[in-house]
Amino acid sequence: GIKVRLIPDCDIARAVEDCHFVLTGTDRFTETSFINKTGTHAIATLAHVMNKPLYVAGESDKVLLKRTYPVR
Repeated sequence: GIKVRLIPDCDIARAVEDCHFVLTGTDRFTETSFINKTGTHAIATLAHVMNKPLYVAGESDKVLLKRTYPVR
């Protein structure tokens, strides 16, 4: 099994430092990207800076098969 720890947002820096990887859920995703809440960007950036893999989990009904959102 995988040891999991749920943490509040304010403890994310310390938690990422102590973990092997970061796992987050998602609102929607494609083959190459995902759409989620605002705080997830900070978590993903922190994982990248600390050289921790970031994994995104989501149900199959959250897959965007074609672009349905504006590109910025």
